[in-house]
Amino acid sequence: MNWRCVNPERKYLGFTKRAHIRYITSFSSMGIIQIAAHSIHPRYLRPESVVVDLGANHGQFLNEVLGRFHCRCVGVEGNSTLASHLAENSKAQILHAVVGDGDGTATFSITENDQCSTILNGPAVSSVIGREEVRMLSLQSLFAELNLDRVDVLKMDIEGAEIGALAACPDAILRRIGQLCVEFHDSLGITSFEEIRKTASRLRGLGFHWIRGTFTNYEDNLFINSALCPCTQLDLFYNRAFARYWNGLIRLSKREWHSHRETRASAGNLRRRTRAF
Repeated sequence: MNWRCVNPERKYLGFTKRAHIRYITSFSSMGIIQIAAHSIHPRYLRPESVVVDLGANHGQFLNEVLGRFHCRCVGVEGNSTLASHLAENSKAQILHAVVGDGDGTATFSITENDQCSTILNGPAVSSVIGREEVRMLSLQSLFAELNLDRVDVLKMDIEGAEIGALAACPDAILRRIGQLCVEFHDSLGITSFEEIRKTASRLRGLGFHWIRGTFTNYEDNLFINSALCPCTQLDLFYNRAFARYWNGLIRLSKREWHSHRETRASAGNLRRRTRAF
């Protein structure tokens, strides 16, 4: 459809141009989007919103949220090197700490793949290259320290510690979260399905709608607080039946594209080495 018409009231299928624009805008705003492999609903984010990223890592999620929504962002990261780098290079507020099931200190195992660093004991998914003693906060203490009355998006990617942190969090704190983006680590054998089911059941009992963003595991989960982020049954149906599949196709296509590029690069290196001989 060409909207560059002289007459703004020109009709298409019985609707005016203005009506079509309003309809398309409202329909597209129904859909969840993925930012750094985590699903969020953009409709409920404004410049005055607050976004907290637990397990900020290199800041991919934080920086994209800042660029899109220009809101207050807080990153919590246990790796002192990454936290210092983020504090120097990001406009977000950075807190060097970890979030767990209580307050105190925790031993933070830094792994070769820094995305797998964790406070949990047990077999490491990636080789451990160092350990740090880091301040640990519960979610309740984090809210108090940052003076947060409400968090519009709380993203949790803390390598299995999300189960204990959510279990120890009072209902009153959870009800102050608009959207909760949680990466459960069942695919790595860290978190059991029963722990995920129990956590999700509690959140649903508090009025959260659960939308899974992945098909074969529980790495991408969005819990939307119906009291703070009201959505209709049509919204939920659209996101569960269409948006998550569309995001999944985009995610798979990106993987295929990166795999294809790596294969071509490897083939090119092989040809160059062959010519050298």
